Amino acid sequence: MNVWSEMKPESFGLGVLRAPVRELVAVVDEDAWSARRVETLVRRLGARVLTFASPLDALRMLPKLAADVLVAQRDMRELDVLELLAHARAAGARRRPGLVLLADDPSVVSAPEVALADAITTRPACDHDLPRALRIARRRRRQDAGGSARTVLQ
Repeated sequence: MNVWSEMKPESFGLGVLRAPVRELVAVVDEDAWSARRVETLVRRLGARVLTFASPLDALRMLPKLAADVLVAQRDMRELDVLELLAHARAAGARRRPGLVLLADDPSVVSAPEVALADAITTRPACDHDLPRALRIARRRRRQDAGGSARTVLQ
């Protein structure tokens, strides 16, 4: 049990003091090695991570989660990332998380994907690009819940 986040501060005589809540990053990647790589990099940055091996697994949970950022493989077999987000919204997701798109070749990402993603980076994720992409996604999510201009990291 995490005392700081699960107990009422009044029980400690602290009034409204609360410990910071760590960011939640959802990772969807069909390749186990690539997913572990992203998970490791995100954990190093201090965020909580939920990893899904398929977009259908993610779809079952995304509407219930308050994920801050979604890191998703671009070319998944069952659903592409556009379909995943559309289905999550239709299933009751209250808000769209920041989106980092992982692409084997960022130059072939479609215009609708570019419009939707907050940042696009190479897959497998690398040490310097993924943290930068996460910062961009977080910042854009705070600035504009709908999102607009995007960044491609290569």
